[in-house]
Amino acid sequence: MAPELFAAAFAAGIVVKLVDQIEDDGLKLKNTALLFGLFYGFLLAYVMIKSSLAANLWMAAVLANVLAGKIDAPGHRLGVFSMLFILSIIGFPKFDASLLALFALAAYADEFLEGLGERKKIKNKSLSKIARLRAVLEITAFAVSVYTGQWTLFALILLFDAGYIAASVRAGKY
Repeated sequence: MAPELFAAAFAAGIVVKLVDQIEDDGLKLKNTALLFGLFYGFLLAYVMIKSSLAANLWMAAVLANVLAGKIDAPGHRLGVFSMLFILSIIGFPKFDASLLALFALAAYADEFLEGLGERKKIKNKSLSKIARLRAVLEITAFAVSVYTGQWTLFALILLFDAGYIAASVRAGKY
């Protein structure tokens, strides 16, 4: 795979977290949430267009976030809208229904468990910390990569997460 695909995944993680910080945490980057949302929509679409296997993972993550109510601010709504708009113009990748469903369940499980951990519904502190890591999707991507031999899939989700975490650490959130 092309290095720009990996760079796009990493950058998408950073930009998604920036939108989180602006919309949810009050990061003072005046009027930039929409611009960053537009940019991350472009990055997500780019990765999906360049890798049909990864498209299943990324679309599933977006769907799970929509179902979990995480696309709740203008910057995120524009991010999803711009991704869908770009895909509708260039062409949606061919999705594998079983992979899309598997990844959507894993991503939704992450959001559900993370919510339980955040709301202190998980009494065991270690399990609560693990739930807040949102690792079900990554473990699922790893398993699919082992099964298919397509390690780009796992690398892309790790790079997205690395960007997301890097932006979180920078903001003192990890």
